[in-house]
Amino acid sequence: MSPRTEHPDWYLLGIKDVLDRLGSSQNGLDQQEVERRQAQYGPNSLPDDDVDSMWTVLLQQFRSPLIYVLVFAAVLSLVVGEFTDAAVIVAIVLLNGGVGFVQEWRANDAIASLKQMLSPSARVRRVGVESQIDAGELVPGDVCVLEVGDRVPADLRLINAPNFKTDESMLTGESEAVTKSAEQLPQGTPLHERSNLAFMGTNCVEGRATGVVVGTGVATEFGLIGQLAQSISREKSALRARLEVLARQLGLLALGAALLVVAIGLLQQREVLEVVLTSISLAVAAIPEGLPAVVTISLALGVRQMARRHVLVRRLAAVESLGSIDVIASDKTGTFTTNRMTVTQIATLTSDYEISEDSIALVGNNRGAELDEKPSAELSQFFESAVRSSNAYVREVDSEFEVVGDPTEGALIVGAIKTGFSEPGDFGDSSQTVLEIPFDSDRMRMTVVSDVEGQRVAHSKGAPEVILDLCSHIQTTEGIVEFDETIQTEIGDKLERLSSNGLRTLAVARRVLTDGNSLDDQDVESDMTFLGIAGIMDPPRQEVPAAVEAAHAAGIKVYMLTGDAVATARAIASRIGMSAGRALTGLDLRDMDDTQLSEELSRVNVFARVTPEDKLRIVSLLQDRGSRVAVTGDGVNDAPALQKADVGIAMGRRGTDVSRAAADTVLVDDNFASIVAGIEEGRRQSDNLRKFVRYMLSSNIGEVVAVVISVISGSALILLPVQILWMNLVTDGPTGLALSAEKSEKDSMLRTPDQSDASILDSLSVSVLLIIGLYIGGVAFLLFRAELNGGATEEQARTMALTALIVMQKVNVFNFRSLRSPLFRTGLFSNRTLIVAVIGAVLVHLSAIYVPAISSLLGLEALDLYHWGLVLASAVPLLIGGELIKYLHATKSDVATT
Repeated sequence: MSPRTEHPDWYLLGIKDVLDRLGSSQNGLDQQEVERRQAQYGPNSLPDDDVDSMWTVLLQQFRSPLIYVLVFAAVLSLVVGEFTDAAVIVAIVLLNGGVGFVQEWRANDAIASLKQMLSPSARVRRVGVESQIDAGELVPGDVCVLEVGDRVPADLRLINAPNFKTDESMLTGESEAVTKSAEQLPQGTPLHERSNLAFMGTNCVEGRATGVVVGTGVATEFGLIGQLAQSISREKSALRARLEVLARQLGLLALGAALLVVAIGLLQQREVLEVVLTSISLAVAAIPEGLPAVVTISLALGVRQMARRHVLVRRLAAVESLGSIDVIASDKTGTFTTNRMTVTQIATLTSDYEISEDSIALVGNNRGAELDEKPSAELSQFFESAVRSSNAYVREVDSEFEVVGDPTEGALIVGAIKTGFSEPGDFGDSSQTVLEIPFDSDRMRMTVVSDVEGQRVAHSKGAPEVILDLCSHIQTTEGIVEFDETIQTEIGDKLERLSSNGLRTLAVARRVLTDGNSLDDQDVESDMTFLGIAGIMDPPRQEVPAAVEAAHAAGIKVYMLTGDAVATARAIASRIGMSAGRALTGLDLRDMDDTQLSEELSRVNVFARVTPEDKLRIVSLLQDRGSRVAVTGDGVNDAPALQKADVGIAMGRRGTDVSRAAADTVLVDDNFASIVAGIEEGRRQSDNLRKFVRYMLSSNIGEVVAVVISVISGSALILLPVQILWMNLVTDGPTGLALSAEKSEKDSMLRTPDQSDASILDSLSVSVLLIIGLYIGGVAFLLFRAELNGGATEEQARTMALTALIVMQKVNVFNFRSLRSPLFRTGLFSNRTLIVAVIGAVLVHLSAIYVPAISSLLGLEALDLYHWGLVLASAVPLLIGGELIKYLHATKSDVATT
């Protein structure tokens, strides 16, 4: 057991007590003790991601009631000697499993290629000597040294941390860098305020620190959240639940129909073998052999479409599940926002500026007026002093600026570069620096004195109230003027406005030093000239407001769950179109029971300072209310909620290994707007699945009706089992796949999502399917009887019936191209794949009739033109009737809308 597990509240203890409890010192452990502890605690690593083995992924493809029904049908076929039927069914089952396995295994490989491992090395001090080792070799009690750019290799209690900052956004959701110290903290300090701890997996962005390891592997905060995520059982997907219900219904239908045929056959004193074969024929007619394969292939095609829209799907069912969600519970940092601190506004005494991606514009009386040339000295000097009083630097990587150091300082530098006031190398010559007075938590400012061509200038930045106290003058467009009460009030108003908008504020000042000025700290930081205030935030992605609006139009409620501060969360929410009149914090949630919180979920959609447990609780309550929830996130803190969600959506670029392993889908471009594109694709697939299932069932009902009528009438069996398999697999399968190529319904993103318990079939659709099935089966039997009565052989009569069934089904498929709109609105040729599939199915059946080798196998005979005329005439009423029903329904809907 790790010491962290024995005593997790290391922040409560002083440095001496921590070292004593760990049996260590500031010089670290000796090698003998390290080896003993490595044997006791194991490696400093997390368990491998919970990725299923190849065999597990393969076997999962066959865990479906539909597959069980098909296997049972294959066994029955073998028992009665129908080896061809059995072989075809087994081939279908294997095809379904193979397609599903290949798709999900490829998704796992794609996830593996996205992984960015934790820090592979650590600088450790052992018996007073520093060395670089593999981070996996760390043990509790080791002393580590951290510098800018390092990733913290384990949970550390800091021993020495002057001017040290870390980026903990992946763990806590806090977008701003956290200032650390070695000071002892009081009981009850929340995780995001435990400034004397550095957490595994977080990044060092400023300064240097040493710390003693208090937790390794699964005993770190990182590891504990990962364990919480793995302990959550994944709920059954909506698609799987619906298909299981459908499978049970079809199984009961097949069993009931088979028993009915057996009973009728025995009453008619038919031969037992004939009765058994007939019942098998009926079961085959009722069971949709091609459904599992068509569903799997259709979802696989949906995966490809989503990949084109930057959504990587790990689990096939997530394609359809995305289409049925009605809630998105999203992390803020890196999901709604860019996860990059950015200067968005600058306020000087005389002007306010708004900074966009690559330009700067005046606001206020001249709002939106982009500057044609660089403004006056106030802004030029503002950026120069802001950049010079920073230790961070930026480098350009793939046309993007990468910040090394404090993100806030980086924001000032990038802002200066993007607006043309600086180049990446400007003001970076350390030889020009005469003096640096570093930032610390007491001073709340940083000052750098530079010497350029013999002129010394002090540049300061820090908390506005602190910088203002150092200033006696202020820069304006007209020059430098002295502070007075009016100016103080104006600056105070601007500061309040920036803060109320959720911006982090930093003030910048400067002072030109003379030969008479000493380099004493107090002398340098006095009588300064105030330049302005920068408003800094992690801004929303440009495309997010439109994506949120589209989600609302689609009946999807959007929640923000963040570890960031309330003011920041509300500011971002208002910028992206979320109503944020009120926000709740993690502390608020602790004072509520589940009933109270469930009620608040109807009124509040912004939650700040929340923990992983809070996120998990919110998602669970939303699901308890009947919502289907998609959770987005990129940090370790998001993993439990991602695992619990109906659809977990992790970030591909900034996402952690733990969050990606817990998710169903990954946004390759980290773009929230891609979620909406994924939802649209999911709705398309869900609609197309319903179209295929209803088309298929109308066809199968027709087959069942035809067989039952033939049995009741006492005539010869209308179809043989192998003929039914031929029809369902060769002609229905490709047609069903072609339906999956239908484009999105025009209103797909303007209607509310399906209810979580919505069946693939509703009462109205069942009624329509029964009517269609009765027509198809009844007409096929009438043609069959007419042929027999006319002196035709049973083979020719069956050929007539089989051909009529196939042609009517191919015509009937056009009724299901849209569930709402008539064909003239959808467009006859808008789905060319379906046209090809229908023509192909007819041509394949023609080959079965007129190619002797196939016709003899299927027991078919050739038809003449007269027979084909009857077949075509019987199919036309199906299309006319279906179009009339949809036309009347569409007209009624248009009138209601008007």
